[in-house]
Amino acid sequence: SSDPHNTFILSKSQLPKLQQTVSQLAGNQNHIQINDISSFVWLILHLTKKSNSQILVLFPTIDLIKSVETVVHKMCSGNYAVIHSELSKGNYWKQYQKILLDQAKIILSTRQGAFLPIQSNAQIIFFESTSQDFKQYDQHPRYDARIVAGWLSDITKSQLILTSSHSQILTTQSKHNISLRELPSGSSTMTTVKLTDMKNEMHKRDFSIIADTTLSAIKKTTQKNKKILILSLRYEAEEGVSVNKIHEILTNTLKNCKVAKTEPKKDLEKNFDVLVATPYSLETLKLISKRREFELAVFASIEPLLALADFRSAQRSFNRLNYWKMLCQELQIPQIILQSYSPDNLAIRAFAYGEVDAFIKSELANRKQLNYPPFGQLIKLTYKHEVPYELDRAIKFLKDNLESSVQILGPFKDKKSQESLLLKVTQPSTLTPLLSLPHGWAIDRDPENVL
Repeated sequence: SSDPHNTFILSKSQLPKLQQTVSQLAGNQNHIQINDISSFVWLILHLTKKSNSQILVLFPTIDLIKSVETVVHKMCSGNYAVIHSELSKGNYWKQYQKILLDQAKIILSTRQGAFLPIQSNAQIIFFESTSQDFKQYDQHPRYDARIVAGWLSDITKSQLILTSSHSQILTTQSKHNISLRELPSGSSTMTTVKLTDMKNEMHKRDFSIIADTTLSAIKKTTQKNKKILILSLRYEAEEGVSVNKIHEILTNTLKNCKVAKTEPKKDLEKNFDVLVATPYSLETLKLISKRREFELAVFASIEPLLALADFRSAQRSFNRLNYWKMLCQELQIPQIILQSYSPDNLAIRAFAYGEVDAFIKSELANRKQLNYPPFGQLIKLTYKHEVPYELDRAIKFLKDNLESSVQILGPFKDKKSQESLLLKVTQPSTLTPLLSLPHGWAIDRDPENVL
């Protein structure tokens, strides 16, 4: 549709390419790169018309479900179901019955959908399968919906389709990067990336968190009466890049220009020339109604994510940047400026210059040297009670009963200030002694967050 008021838009010229890609799907498991959400929604609806099987679509967040549900409702009437944690008990039961009785052709769900009673020969599709939101890590059971969905596809003889916003991914289950088939963009607009080296800015006497070249691009864009989106990972911070600080700088710098900021999980300002916001506004599709109004997106800094003390921080930064780019593509924003204080970082270069192979080769080499996934398995043990001697007793028990190949790291306090241990398993080992740990210990295999 070319109606600008529609939530998702496809160019008719792109349809043959989309149909050709989908016709090549075969086998039990497929991996697809998506360039915008419109093409993903088209994929769902196309598969609905193509077969009579159920289609289970898993999203990382409820906000994304709500955005896509509008289109699915229009195209499929009542022949769909929605499952997520914000439903009332009565509505949840009603939706569950529709799935159980095969009265829902399309099922939209968060990660819990991996446990739904779908019919045989269905199709299970993950939107942005690299999202860490697909791992349940804050309460029991600690499951990974992608692994569970793999079991579900085997049991029901269903086809599993994993989508991602970039061409290659690293997984904890495979020692090889996975090449994905690309689903063409639904729009002819392609988003380009320009990398700005912020180390040069730091050497200036009047150092600013907005580079001179970035500011110049912002001014040129406002002169064309086009909007600018500026993203910061932090809303406020005493030092460094934040929404508040950027808003203050631009308000004092730009004249005859409306600079607005949006607080996390708050409604957007309706009128603005420049919008400074956290990624929430972009990632929840709050800006979809302003498609084609933006000409420039500025990613003010990715360093807070790169600086996290986790072996996956570079991978997650790469994933997040590509996800933002895909969403900018959906908004038909032609240019992205990425400001980086680490321009030589391989994850940054992979995103900005397409040096993905070098990034993945380096990541795998580092992980192999340190026996991190996918070359070893990590198990995080967390103690939730306050019995002081229990930690020492558990460490002694594990050393006495686990095989010598299992390395015990810690103890340390994680970000919730809980006493934790980390087990590094580098070869097949018997882990049944973990079942004998007393009440109060939580076991998390392949933890999303080590600290």
